[in-house]
Amino acid sequence: MPRKTAAQRRAEHEQQRRDRDLEMMRSDKNWPMWPILPLKKWNREKHSFDCGYLEFLAGSVVFKANLHTAREIETEKLKYASLEAIIADGWTVD
Repeated sequence: MPRKTAAQRRAEHEQQRRDRDLEMMRSDKNWPMWPILPLKKWNREKHSFDCGYLEFLAGSVVFKANLHTAREIETEKLKYASLEAIIADGWTVD
């Protein structure tokens, strides 16, 4: 069996991380800070992380993002069709 390239190992690692994050998002009973689950996303333009969270509200999970700037914090409700879409947009469990 040929050895995996660095790119293949990196892609495999990223897929494993996405799978773990998705499982954590789906299992609110395992959230360490229930009723919220902190998330982060690398923002290339700002060279920093955006912060967001999933919140368990009234029996359902809601996604919110706190986008930090140098002088203020904006709270934005970003809408995603699914937890998979949140992960596909680059959000990870923090």
